[in-house]
Amino acid sequence: MKEIYSKYLPVLTSAGLFDGLTEEDIESVLSCLSAEMPDFPKNSFIMRRGERCERIGVVLSGSVLVMQEDFWGNRSIMAKLTPGDTFAEAFACSENARMNADVLAAEGCTVLFLHMRKLLDSCGTSCAFHGILIKNLLRETAEKNIRITERMTVTSRRTTREKLLAYLSAEAARQGKTAFTIPFDRQQLADYLCVDRSAMSAELCKLRDSGVLSFNRSHFELFSEEEAQL
Repeated sequence: MKEIYSKYLPVLTSAGLFDGLTEEDIESVLSCLSAEMPDFPKNSFIMRRGERCERIGVVLSGSVLVMQEDFWGNRSIMAKLTPGDTFAEAFACSENARMNADVLAAEGCTVLFLHMRKLLDSCGTSCAFHGILIKNLLRETAEKNIRITERMTVTSRRTTREKLLAYLSAEAARQGKTAFTIPFDRQQLADYLCVDRSAMSAELCKLRDSGVLSFNRSHFELFSEEEAQL
């Protein structure tokens, strides 16, 4: 564990869940909360819908998709997570809730699991970091709820064009620039927006041809009305 801990220390120290903790504190966290750091191959399930969840996950390497799939295999991506991101917080905090989504390895990845009950229950050694972790966990959960609300705002738009523009506009605002890279490939973006990939690709080409935006794979640049007319 010590060797693995050292390997991922840069990710751990920059993760929001461990904000305000020293390297020594983080090492104590891993011991106190019975940390596990398994590897997952691409397209393998990390957590399954319907399972009870007692652990919070932190992505250490690779990327992870949180998604829902209906009876006919239609997939909806709720979020794509990268190193430092957490998942399953709300379910791990609840004693009775079951996972309402699958967590899938989008590529080979390593995940840190921490036992939530050991964080929420009183610690016999009165670890000083418990209060900091709980505060950080509340912040992470609140920020995730805000992102879920933002996604609902995007997917509630009526047309594929409106969904694309709403998502790209929000992403430009979030990153603070008109040229930016999104975390999704084409199929993942279609699944995130809940639209058909072919129809979405056709709409992107129309937006490009009309001067609204330009794109190269996952990199986009948005243009104002004045720029589009030039």
